[in-house]
Amino acid sequence: MLSLQELEYHLARSVFPDSIRFDGGSDWLVLSRDFAQFALTNDALVRSLREMFANILLPVESFFHTVRQYGASASPYFSMANVLSKMTI
Repeated sequence: MLSLQELEYHLARSVFPDSIRFDGGSDWLVLSRDFAQFALTNDALVRSLREMFANILLPVESFFHTVRQYGASASPYFSMANVLSKMTI
């Protein structure tokens, strides 16, 4: 396990490609089965994003949001805030 100083050093050295538009948002989300399966595929872009996000702080707040932009074939996830706003109590 990395110490906080080691993690900060590693994060400072991370280089993200300019060709990918990274997105972010809440980590409270619900994924459709199709989208979750797509996020686990060996699609070249998804695989490289998984490898990139494996070593960053708070990856879930950006990984799925970024994959969603490039995974047109997979049905999107639903925001938990959106789901909760439509619930009747």
